[in-house]
Amino acid sequence: MPSLRRYRYDTLVATALSVALHVGVAAVVLGMLDGSSRPTPVVVAAAPIEAVVVDEAHIEAELQRMAAAEQAAAQLQAEERRQAEEAERQRQEEQRRAEERRQAEEAERQRQAAEQRRAEERRQAEEAERQRQAAEQRRAEERRQAEEAERQRQAAEQRRAEERRQAEEAERRRQAEQRRAEERRQAEEAERQRQAAEQRRAEERRQAEEAERRRQEEQRRAEERRQAEEAERRRQEEQRRAEERRQAEEAERQRREAEEQARAQQALAERLRQSARDRMLADYRDRLTAVVGRNWLLPSGSRRGLSSELLIQLDATGQVTSVEIARSSGDNAFDRAAVAAVQRTSPLPLPDDAALRAEIVRSGFRFVFNPEG
Repeated sequence: MPSLRRYRYDTLVATALSVALHVGVAAVVLGMLDGSSRPTPVVVAAAPIEAVVVDEAHIEAELQRMAAAEQAAAQLQAEERRQAEEAERQRQEEQRRAEERRQAEEAERQRQAAEQRRAEERRQAEEAERQRQAAEQRRAEERRQAEEAERQRQAAEQRRAEERRQAEEAERRRQAEQRRAEERRQAEEAERQRQAAEQRRAEERRQAEEAERRRQEEQRRAEERRQAEEAERRRQEEQRRAEERRQAEEAERQRREAEEQARAQQALAERLRQSARDRMLADYRDRLTAVVGRNWLLPSGSRRGLSSELLIQLDATGQVTSVEIARSSGDNAFDRAAVAAVQRTSPLPLPDDAALRAEIVRSGFRFVFNPEG
């Protein structure tokens, strides 16, 4: 990651330098062309100015390096977009897997609930079968007792003559005993059924309580999962905001650095432009001094070593349209001779530089005439 950040930083610096250089060149061109509303005469200084040599090979290499940096930045941006798309695809895949896990858990929960229902139905069916068998046993017992009673009745009928009184008494006692026995049996059966019903109700309450406990446990777990997911979402959101703040601060720092570098580049370009302009003006002054000097005649009575400053207006072909004395030499004859020399030399040569030539034609220029150097 440090190498990647360093690469991004170098790329941004190279891009900023490129933009600054283009802005500087544009500013220079606009500065040269923007003078129509406020024409400023050009003062041609007499003193020579040292030339500044511009290494064109170095500039060309720098431009090539910046172009390579821009291409690398474009490739890096494309790679970052690809990584972002891959991260988004992985995030969606993770969401899909989480949804599949949730659906599987829901299906398992429903399966377990269905299994519990089936178990309860089996238990109830077994209980119904047990009650049916008990009822069948009761009916068999009643049949057996009826058969025994019939046998005893027939025996008593056979002994009726002799034992009628005893048989009737015995029958009375027997019937009373049977009634009490039946009452006891019915009471016992009622108690058994009551206990069975109580057991069923207790089992149903236990199952209801167990189902409620499982439901509450499931709700608690679901709430814990929701809270954990919410906490994770807040943590990720805080991380994203912190990263956005860091990126914004880094972008602001890089912007300030780019602005400082742009100002430095602009100042450098302005110094280079001014130096080149001063050098071209000095060369142009030397050319004019040599050309006008060939048409110069020192007036009689004028002393040597005088100089005057002339304001000269030219058209696009170099024809002199007007010559005015901006600063007199103190000798009127010398001043008139200087003006005449310029007019005789018309058309004057124009500078080779197109921007300087346009500026001189548009605004005129000041020419310090000192024929003796």
